[in-house]
Amino acid sequence: IKAITEHRIRITEQYVGYLSNMCQLGDGRSILFWEDCWMQEGGIRAIAPSIFEHVPVRIRKRRTVAEALLNKAWIRDISGALGVQAIREYLKLWSLLQNAGCNPSEQDVICWKWDSSGQYSSKSAYRALFLGRVPFQSAPIWKSLAPPRC
Repeated sequence: IKAITEHRIRITEQYVGYLSNMCQLGDGRSILFWEDCWMQEGGIRAIAPSIFEHVPVRIRKRRTVAEALLNKAWIRDISGALGVQAIREYLKLWSLLQNAGCNPSEQDVICWKWDSSGQYSSKSAYRALFLGRVPFQSAPIWKSLAPPRC
């Protein structure tokens, strides 16, 4: 994503998660709890979007997994009144995080999810941008069926 921002290409929030890396949890000191995709189920933004919206941006951008899991500090990050959907997501998140834990003897590993090797390449990023596209036969559009003018 850094290469994209250096060239001033506008990328919407919708695609940030799509292009994001996959993280393998180690000690949890370099993975952001709220922002990164570190659980098998995906990132918290995808799992619990209503809860994600109730966490202030300044906390989202700083809270590591190690800090968040310590004494369940992630719960104190959530602010404001929660609606029914947010409460459902909270309970789901609670159950997913019951067995989550860091391994202090290993470092966190960040992998590029769009290549089997886990290594970033511009080729795999380009392919990821066009993943799911539908082929379209555009040649007939440029052929006019109307007779030429005089």
